[in-house]
Amino acid sequence: MKPIHMITPTKYYHIEAVYDLLGDTVIVCDYGSRAVNNDHRHIVKVDSMDDVRGVVNGIVKVRLDHGYEFV
Repeated sequence: MKPIHMITPTKYYHIEAVYDLLGDTVIVCDYGSRAVNNDHRHIVKVDSMDDVRGVVNGIVKVRLDHGYEFV
């Protein structure tokens, strides 16, 4: 899956599905302010790459509801 970048005028959100060091499938969500170096990271463990699409679709829906746009 390709990384997803979303922004508002003041914030950004980056979503990427990767394998961690233990071989588990995780979704890494980086988000924060575009104006200052105020970054956060949220990691969601999923059972398989097949489950990634459903989780990412849920995250994207919430971000779109909060005014984010795709880059």
